[in-house]
Amino acid sequence: KKMESTEDERDYVELEEIKKKLEIDNEGFEEITNQSLESERPEIDIYGIHDSEDVGTTKCLSRPTSMAVNELLPSHKSHLQLLSMEDSLPVEGSARLEVVAESEDLSARDSKRGKPKEDDIASARKAKSKEDDIASARKGKSKEDDIASARKVKSKEDDVGSAKKGKSKDDVTATKTVKSKPDLGEPKEDAPGVRFEEPVPAPKGKEIAGTSNPKIIAHRTTTSYALVTNVKEYISETSQPAEKKEDVPEAPPPVAYEFGSDTVLSAELLAKRTMSINNMNQQKLYTNKKGPLRTATMKGKGKGKGSYVDYTMNPKDAPEPTAPNFNVQKGSGVERLTISMVDGQTTTIQVAGTFTGLDLFKTVINRLNLVQYDLFWLVRKDKEEEEWVSPNATLTEQKISINPENPTKIELRMRWFKSYFKLTDEKALYYIFLQYSRNFVSGTWGGSDKILTRLAAIQIQLNYGDFVRAKHKPGYFQRTDLEKFVPKSLLDKGSLNYLQTRIFSFHRKLSGISTIDAYRLYLQIARESYFWGVTYYSAKGSTDKLGVAEDGLFIHISGLPITWLPFDGLRGIEALDLPAVKIDYVLNKKENTVTIPVDPAQLSPLMVQVCAYYGILLSQETQGIRSSTIPKEYRNLDEFLIPDYGHFMRPKIRIDDDSTTQTMLSIIRNEYVHLCGAAESAPVSRFMLQIENRIDNEEVLDILDVRGCKINDTQFEFIVKAFELAYKKKKEDEDEQIIEDLSLFLLILDGNSISNGELLGRLLNLTNVKKADLTSNHLGPNGAKQLAEFLSQNKSLEELVLATNRLEVDGFLAIMNAIKGNKNFKSFNFASNHLDALIRGPLVDALKTNVDLVALDLSDNPLGDDCASEILAGLVGNKSLQYLNLTQCGLNPASGEAIAKFLEVHPHVSRLKIGYNKFSAQNGVTLGHSIQSNNLVVLDLRFTNIGASGTCGVFSGLLNNHSIVELIVNGNAINKKGLGILTTVLSGNNTLQKLGMRYCEIGKSGFITLAKIISTNSSITYLDVSHNSLDSTEACKQLAAALGHAKTRKGDKISATVINELNISNCLIGPKQLDELAEGLVRNRSIKTLHLDDNELGIKGMRALSVAVKQNQVLKIITVQDTHISTSDVVVFMEKAADECFIEVLDCRKNGIDAGNSQFVQAQKRYNKYKILL
Repeated sequence: KKMESTEDERDYVELEEIKKKLEIDNEGFEEITNQSLESERPEIDIYGIHDSEDVGTTKCLSRPTSMAVNELLPSHKSHLQLLSMEDSLPVEGSARLEVVAESEDLSARDSKRGKPKEDDIASARKAKSKEDDIASARKGKSKEDDIASARKVKSKEDDVGSAKKGKSKDDVTATKTVKSKPDLGEPKEDAPGVRFEEPVPAPKGKEIAGTSNPKIIAHRTTTSYALVTNVKEYISETSQPAEKKEDVPEAPPPVAYEFGSDTVLSAELLAKRTMSINNMNQQKLYTNKKGPLRTATMKGKGKGKGSYVDYTMNPKDAPEPTAPNFNVQKGSGVERLTISMVDGQTTTIQVAGTFTGLDLFKTVINRLNLVQYDLFWLVRKDKEEEEWVSPNATLTEQKISINPENPTKIELRMRWFKSYFKLTDEKALYYIFLQYSRNFVSGTWGGSDKILTRLAAIQIQLNYGDFVRAKHKPGYFQRTDLEKFVPKSLLDKGSLNYLQTRIFSFHRKLSGISTIDAYRLYLQIARESYFWGVTYYSAKGSTDKLGVAEDGLFIHISGLPITWLPFDGLRGIEALDLPAVKIDYVLNKKENTVTIPVDPAQLSPLMVQVCAYYGILLSQETQGIRSSTIPKEYRNLDEFLIPDYGHFMRPKIRIDDDSTTQTMLSIIRNEYVHLCGAAESAPVSRFMLQIENRIDNEEVLDILDVRGCKINDTQFEFIVKAFELAYKKKKEDEDEQIIEDLSLFLLILDGNSISNGELLGRLLNLTNVKKADLTSNHLGPNGAKQLAEFLSQNKSLEELVLATNRLEVDGFLAIMNAIKGNKNFKSFNFASNHLDALIRGPLVDALKTNVDLVALDLSDNPLGDDCASEILAGLVGNKSLQYLNLTQCGLNPASGEAIAKFLEVHPHVSRLKIGYNKFSAQNGVTLGHSIQSNNLVVLDLRFTNIGASGTCGVFSGLLNNHSIVELIVNGNAINKKGLGILTTVLSGNNTLQKLGMRYCEIGKSGFITLAKIISTNSSITYLDVSHNSLDSTEACKQLAAALGHAKTRKGDKISATVINELNISNCLIGPKQLDELAEGLVRNRSIKTLHLDDNELGIKGMRALSVAVKQNQVLKIITVQDTHISTSDVVVFMEKAADECFIEVLDCRKNGIDAGNSQFVQAQKRYNKYKILL
């Protein structure tokens, strides 16, 4: 054929040259390949011919072998086999023959495997290669004619046809080489790179007999994949199989897979091996829908090469799994074998002794319909020993008994601990969750208290449902209950009540979470544990052990801290005959060697797991991972089917809680626990809980509330010392960069027994707290004097509450002298401290000095009129005061007049409490005039003796006041005139929200008027009308209509009420009255708390109430204290209301309810949605 000087024609000439060189005798071929080996150049790769005649004439194989292969093809349509052909080539090393026979279209198969399109292949053949790489193999040929150029040839159909002695051009497939990382340019001449070769799709219309689209690939390499040592023997054995029991299945022979310093793997072969689990019977679990799989190269020194197919992808791009469809035939000799699951359930399958471990696994997967099964495998349990089932050996060879009388115990269990990109198989998710929870609860995997309590909370959510405030409190669980969710180490660490408090604090956040989401959250939190995914190996009687994880090793040597060794620091691992494991590693730039004894049965699984995890990291091109680290005898990964790393995320960096950057709160916690432990004193649970919660949530502690914890001086001293040690360490160790997560703004110590004022002063000055509530701590005069010494130096405290501390005059004077002239103080509270008129001098001086005072509380001290008048005079120059409390200070009408005048000149006062003083009706009228132009928000006049006329005066003052939100007139009579004024006020006032009218002598007419107020007002949220007379049925009807829907001739009228809390205790309400009120409660949608205490309800009243709450959807709390109800009445209420109501608390105290009554106990167990207070 006449040739023209074009690029395509040059390619054709180069291809012809290659064909001529290959079609020589064996000696010529040996000479060429030996030259390639000597020069350490890439070897010649020949991608074979696609019809039987071409196969027979290929000189890469001996004639008899090639003919035998042709006979073999029709009977192996579904297997991808790797054959060693050392007998066919008289040269060092071996060739491999890959036989693919599939019924599916080859182009479709190539698409599944991510093969490039034909255009891409053509362009790849044109890619340039370095001239010197093929020079030695060309025997002096010019650089343009070398093999590298030949591999870039784009075959021409007509030209190739003439080259093949008249054959069609479609019968020949040219060679193609795909280079890794082509974007980086051409490699250097001496770069020991790795190539991945992919076959060109076969021409259409040409098929080997017996199969639709087979292809034969002969590939010359320097390493033998010695699965079969002799092709002829292999063909003979497979052509004439040995006699077997009828229909007993036989799995296809496994494919050898190695990685090491002298191994070069093709992308196709590695993809097959790494996906071997998912390609059983060519059933692919995942398909990359984003395009062809990317290939890449990991370069090393000399022959140190490792290769991988990069399946790593974005989790969003991860493909969806498909259900498995494994075909394992059954036949004679089949027995039933029981398989145990992770959750303790069992399933029975039919197996035969000739089953391999892989066959057994396939059968289990089919039975369970488990889609994402990569992480699971089967383990055999013989007495106390456990061993992974071998995938290749038969059950008989492994001595696994399928005899129904004495079968071997087989369990499906997680073997690999990796994190999926996408875990969509709910059954796999459930099994993984169970395996994780088993490891944490048993203590196999440790974790911080934060992680363990949160994992326990998720399990409690799954087992007990949403958090219910009324019942999920400390003491709800016994130790035996918690042992199902919490490891013993955490149970022994502290009190059970404190542990339950921590668990419930996270449990409440899980309300409404679905089961699947709870499983996923459990896995997410579990992976944060430092010891997640670790499998431990040790020897009996030895305290040393080795933990193997996906990203490294945990070395436990007795008497030494645990050493975490990432795999990039591993330099060598060797199995010794002792038996033991010898580990060479580099950590912190220091070389180390350690030997750990291991039980003989665990030695091989240990090495296998290390090799598998290491190999996965190698495949993912993890920095610092070297293939030469793994011993040669453990490089054949075919012995255990490692999961396809393309399905899993890369390992996260492990963070040890003890090694992380310290915080102020963590130091305080550790020091406090240490001090308590040394003194054998239990830590204060509430204090620890607040510290732990802030640490867990990585929040700053700004409020420390330990009210009512009964802390004494000794316990409080431990807290103060812990704070002092933390501040000292932060000051001394500035280089450690201790995180400042402590910024106290409010300190609440109310209701404790701290009498040591020095400790209080030290803590206040150390933390620079701004507000301190030290109520009811029994300081006394001595404690106040100790505290005063530190207050004189304090420059941060703005608000100090010392109520109910029995300071007396001496203690009060010491405090006032210490803070005299300190303008930082904005608020004083000296309520209930036995103070009298003797304090007026120092107090008035302090008030005159500190004109920025915002709040002053002197309630419950017998001050008298003179002292009160001087205090009010001392506040004349103050323009900042907002809160004044002179409740129960022994004041009379004279003080009432002084207070009214004070309000006129101090319109900025927003809260005034002057209850329980003996004022007069005129004081009420005068006060009403004063509040008209004032900005009062809260006015408390309870039991001030102002009478009905004084109350009318106060209500009249509200006509022009639109600022008051809370008005309390308890204990002052309210007549019809007063209610009329109040009706007028509330018709145009939308600011009043809280109204207290207890003991106000309100009767039938008053409640009818009040019902009208409620039906029109839309601002009142709290109404207290207790201790009035509501025995009128008519009044109850009117009130019910106001609370719910009122039937009128014009239709249904919806009430405007927004009342959240209604108190009608001690209002002479009986069953009839409650029956009327229940009609309104049925339709009411605002009341959440209802007080019915001290009314005679009885059984009829409880029945009426049960009907109301059953239909009401918002009522949460009901109090029925001292209402003459019995145990059976409460049981009837529970049965009638059932679980349909939204009640959280039913307060039945002061009724003599028998908690041990059998009916009550049964009802409480059955209807346990709400809590009953007895």
